[in-house]
Amino acid sequence: MRLSGDADRVDSPGVPPIEIPTGSQSVELRYTAPRFMGAEQVRFRYRLTGLESEWNPAGSRRVASFQGLPPGDFRFEVAACNEDGVWGPPSAGLEFRILPRFHQTWWFRGGLILALLGLAAAAYTARIRGFTRENVARKAFSQRLIDSQEAERQRIARELHDSLGQNLLVIRNRLALAQQHIGNPERVAEQLREAADVASGSVREVREISQNLRPFQLDELGLERALSASLQRIASSSAIQIRWSLSGVGEHIPRELGIHLFRIVQECVNNVVKHSHAATCEVLVSREPGRVLVEIVDDGCGFDLEQTEHDRAFGGGNGLSNIRERARLLGGSVDIRTAATFGTRIVLVVPDAGNIPPDAPTSQA
Repeated sequence: MRLSGDADRVDSPGVPPIEIPTGSQSVELRYTAPRFMGAEQVRFRYRLTGLESEWNPAGSRRVASFQGLPPGDFRFEVAACNEDGVWGPPSAGLEFRILPRFHQTWWFRGGLILALLGLAAAAYTARIRGFTRENVARKAFSQRLIDSQEAERQRIARELHDSLGQNLLVIRNRLALAQQHIGNPERVAEQLREAADVASGSVREVREISQNLRPFQLDELGLERALSASLQRIASSSAIQIRWSLSGVGEHIPRELGIHLFRIVQECVNNVVKHSHAATCEVLVSREPGRVLVEIVDDGCGFDLEQTEHDRAFGGGNGLSNIRERARLLGGSVDIRTAATFGTRIVLVVPDAGNIPPDAPTSQA
């Protein structure tokens, strides 16, 4: 765009500045000094206030060009120097305005700021809601856990009273009868055999109760052999072909990690047996530096994960929530993928700070 010092606009009070359309890449202004003698000896300087404060020497040139000016108000001033080397005051001024682009307007920037603030507020609100839902879910799980523990205490109390208590009473009576027939060795032997049989049954019941509280195989056999024995027991009582591979989960695994892994595998495989209608199930437990990977895959009917989570929230089964909570307590993650076309795949990854033995054994079945 080219501007000339129009007499109607140069330093005319009340005249609005010239408006230059949006997108102009350059501005060119022409100027001169009205002198009748020695015009070729006149030198000029100019400045564009609003962009710079220093004068720009122009020599005898009578044109000034500006490239890429930003939006805003500017004033172009020119001063001349005569043949005696004396600079006069700015003798001309021209005001002009470069209009901003759409995205450079104050209302666009203000709207953008408001939009960003709105997004930040929405993200913060969503995060708070997420924390609230997580807190509610955690409290609900804690309450279900407390209820489950209380129900378990009541069940154990009933078993101790109804089963072990009765068995101990029978043993006492058998011993009392043996004392009464002390002179009859055959009757004494009969009563002692009966008492021994009842005592053996009581031992089995105590081991079963202990198994429900904490698998005694973990202490006696270690996690790998305990898992293998548990999976073998489940496989022998089910039509599902269960295969497993256990690598690196021997005796050196931390105690707390071991019991959670045992319960998670037990819960998952029991769910496969009860609900999947699968033909095969594969269990992989592998221990690597810094983590333990558990993968359980079946080719069964699958299930609706969202519906299952919804039912659990309204009092349904706690199997999946127990698995997720155990993983959370271990600082790990659970990925559950299920569909009617390919069954169910559960992958658990938990951190492991224990020491892995140099010759970690592998079991397969």
